[in-house]
Formats: sequence, structure tokens, C-alpha cells
Amino acid sequence: MDDVAFTRAVVEHLAASHGIDRDRVVLIGYSNGGQMVLRLLHETPDLAAAAIIVSAAMPTAESFLSSDDAPPAHAIPIALVHGTRDKIVPFSGGGLKPWARALFKVGGRTRSAADTALYLARRNGISTPPISMPLPSRAESGPTSVTSIRRQEDAIPSVTLYEVRGAGHTIPGPRAAPRILGRTNADISLLDLVAETMSEIAERQARRARVARVWARHVRA
Repeated sequence: MDDVAFTRAVVEHLAASHGIDRDRVVLIGYSNGGQMVLRLLHETPDLAAAAIIVSAAMPTAESFLSSDDAPPAHAIPIALVHGTRDKIVPFSGGGLKPWARALFKVGGRTRSAADTALYLARRNGISTPPISMPLPSRAESGPTSVTSIRRQEDAIPSVTLYEVRGAGHTIPGPRAAPRILGRTNADISLLDLVAETMSEIAERQARRARVARVWARHVRA
């Protein structure tokens, strides 16, 4: 199956059948799903308005299988969440453990979480240094904690890495998910990230609308 073509077909079908605005489509992926989102960002960059990637990282150059005729980059807000004790996709990058390669039937090497965020920021057109900020901690997060590492420049969509110290290959939120793959952090959740992402999308749409109104008045004058 052509996964990229299938995803595009699903989005286009829902847009036509339910009147969904393409400017409000958010790609969300965890683990292999996150790797799929990274692939979609390269092969169908105009498919969505934002992306949230959990426990996944960009392949290194020698492991990155991309089409030579891939379209140019399209800047969108991107949020990445990665646990520092992830034993499936190492936070510091590198190859999977032998047991993980056998279990998930994948190989190759990945960039570190920080290098992945830097790569995507540069792809968006951001060159300024990131701003780091620790997030408020909740009792249910136990020994884990989150630092937001955000890159943004002027009106360019942001790229934010949520470094989850002490967490494993897990989805952030109020419940351990999945518990067997390490600690889960409750300081953030996917719902939080979706809400923040949609807020940034709405802000960008409002900014474009204001610019369009000013330009229309200038033309009429």
C-alpha cells in the first residue's frame, strides 16, 4: 500500500464529505506513527496545517529514504515530545537495540531529539536560537519533568521540542501510556498540545486576514 497516497486520499475525502478546512488539519503520530508524520512533512508538505510528533525522530542522512522529486518545504507549527529514557527511539539518537529491531522490523539510525527539532526549524526557515522554559510540575508526574525548547522567528511557524526528563517511549497525559515502555509524564498531554497548536493556527489565520484587509484598502485607495 502507498501510505502517503492513502493518507492524502483520507484527508481529501473528509474535506469534501464533512466540509473540513484543510487549514485546520493536524497530523499527530506516536512512535512509528510519528515517523510517518515526518515522512508526510517531506512528501506532502501541503497536506496539513500543523504536526505533533511523539517518540519519533528524523533518520540520519544515510538512513533517510526520500524521493528525489519531493516538493519544497512548507512551514507549519510542529511540536515534538520525546522522553530522555526512551529505549525504543533513543533521545540522543543512534540505532535501535537488537531486540527492538527484531520486534518492530525496522533498522537504520535516527538523529537525536534536539537535532530533529533543529532540522525541522531550519526547514521552516528559523535560524534564531531556541528559548528553553521548564513547565510547571504536577505531583502525578513523579520524578519526570518537562522543558519546552521553542524556536520561533517573526511570523514563521514555531518548532517546539518538549524534552521529558525521566520519561520513556510513552504518550504524555494523566494516565500511564503505555506503562510497559517507561514512565509517563502528566505535566503536558496530547490534548494540551492540540489546543496550543490550534491556537497558533487561528492566530496565523487572523494575521493573514488582517494583512489581506490592509492590502485591500491600499489597493482601493
